[in-house]
Amino acid sequence: MRFRGLVIIAALAALLGGCGQLDARYLEVRLAPDYIRGSAYARAKLLYRAGYLVEARELAEGVSKEDPDYAAARRLTARIDAVLGNIAERHAELGEDYEKGGIYAPARREYEEALRLDPGNRTAGNRLKDLDASPGDGNAPEAQPVPPPAPSPAAKKSRADEKSYQLDDPSFTAAMHYNKGRLFLASGAYNKAIEEFNLVLKYVPGHAEAKKLLEEAKAARETAIEKHLKKGIGYFEAEQMELAIKEWDIVLDLDPENRSALDYRSRAEAILKQLRKIREKQSTRS
Repeated sequence: MRFRGLVIIAALAALLGGCGQLDARYLEVRLAPDYIRGSAYARAKLLYRAGYLVEARELAEGVSKEDPDYAAARRLTARIDAVLGNIAERHAELGEDYEKGGIYAPARREYEEALRLDPGNRTAGNRLKDLDASPGDGNAPEAQPVPPPAPSPAAKKSRADEKSYQLDDPSFTAAMHYNKGRLFLASGAYNKAIEEFNLVLKYVPGHAEAKKLLEEAKAARETAIEKHLKKGIGYFEAEQMELAIKEWDIVLDLDPENRSALDYRSRAEAILKQLRKIREKQSTRS
């Protein structure tokens, strides 16, 4: 059974082009019929809507000039670049916060993530160069020309505990969740942002900025729900059922229990089912 499982995982990895992102949602998107049968642009849109922006940008950039979707792909790429540029800037800012606090390993990770999202981010690029220019493993911002005295047993214990002290510090943990919440809010992942800000308040109940951004995330989510719900109704009234369903799927991603979206989606699916039956009968007669 174990061997069979490994074979299945290897097959999925090969099917997805060796991509390391084998999380359930990513697999669901990549193995969906619309993705498998879709054009490069259609696949990019599916990944974009699912939140896989880097992968969506890569697909959209690969659309050739001869492709009829070329102009739409360029617009999608520009939209993704704008979002990723904003997120990358937040990662760079978080890296600077870590670096100022003397926490260099997380700072490096934030700078590297900023460059992954936006290779042109100058702040991250410059700060990484400075860290790389530091002696040793880059965990010190400056060279120490005079060797420090031999550490005492107490100092050795302090250094051994240095890597784990953050986990015991509620304010540090709250700061981690706060910055993640800001990133999610900026990228439109409102549910994840709300989750992160709630975690901040769990660790630091009086965190004023987290309370403020939590309310902003909730309001932004409600605005997005209303927008896509109305857009879907517009498509429904125009008898464009597939487009209507896509809008209501966005609503249900934000609010899985949204009764209006569930009801409208059910009606649209029923209409599509009837239309398919009619088309099948017409094709049989002809």
